[in-house]
Amino acid sequence: MIVIVWLVLFLAAVGAWAADLEPREIVRRSVEANGGENWTIARNYTFLERVETKHLKGDRSARSRSVKTYDVTLVEGSPYRRLVARDDRSLPAEEERRQEELLQGSIEARRKETPSERAKRIAEFEKQRNKYRDALREIPDAYSFRLVGEEEIDQNAVWVIEATPRPGYKPRSRYARLFPHLRGALWISKSDFHWVRTAAELVDNFHFGWILLRVAKGARVEMEQVRVNGEVWLPRRVWYVASARIGLFRRYFVEQENTYSRFRKFVADSRVVSTTALEYKRRVPVPLYLALSRCK
Repeated sequence: MIVIVWLVLFLAAVGAWAADLEPREIVRRSVEANGGENWTIARNYTFLERVETKHLKGDRSARSRSVKTYDVTLVEGSPYRRLVARDDRSLPAEEERRQEELLQGSIEARRKETPSERAKRIAEFEKQRNKYRDALREIPDAYSFRLVGEEEIDQNAVWVIEATPRPGYKPRSRYARLFPHLRGALWISKSDFHWVRTAAELVDNFHFGWILLRVAKGARVEMEQVRVNGEVWLPRRVWYVASARIGLFRRYFVEQENTYSRFRKFVADSRVVSTTALEYKRRVPVPLYLALSRCK
């Protein structure tokens, strides 16, 4: 859901530099940092993504529940997510073979591309990433920021910053249209200019896109990050709950939690995940990338 993605991307734009900086300057520097070196280093990491989705009733009890675990890789320059487990159990042998065939088919198809075809595919992926960055650059103008306290999270000293929509702000890019409808709180590491925990809420109804996706006031999202190998911040948990309607009739009331684990830096020529124990085996010669541009 693209709106939920942007709730997350809004939160991922704030960090800290020094205690005597004004909140807006803290935010400006954070935007620069989160779109730069950290993003580049993250390209060298693999991970597992566990997605637990609940479709809710009016009383917020679960109507249905599903759990899927994915191995996230970058195949020949753009992301690939391979299903490796369902409901925290190994896939049936036939389904596991099918997932392996799909992966190998994608690898082969991408390797057979002409240089121009490959460049076009990767350019399309980068174009979407750049749209996110364009919106993030607007955040210092989009919000009023207030330093409201200090805490410690996972042995990280943090500032707590409150963000509220700034009156008179006019979005310049498409995805920045969401910002006037969000307010949030951010727990920001004092040591290295990155966020540790974030939370945001939709303060009024929001319409998005030609399909008339409407997300109701009160949608909430939380995000936690963890520092890996002393060199990069990567998402550990993303949670949201939202009521949305597509068109005139189809309505969703959804709660979803994505958790990320088994971060490994790409140092060998290949790997794949065993669905029996979710351990790594080296098989597929591809580079790898951390991709959080999608919620299912």
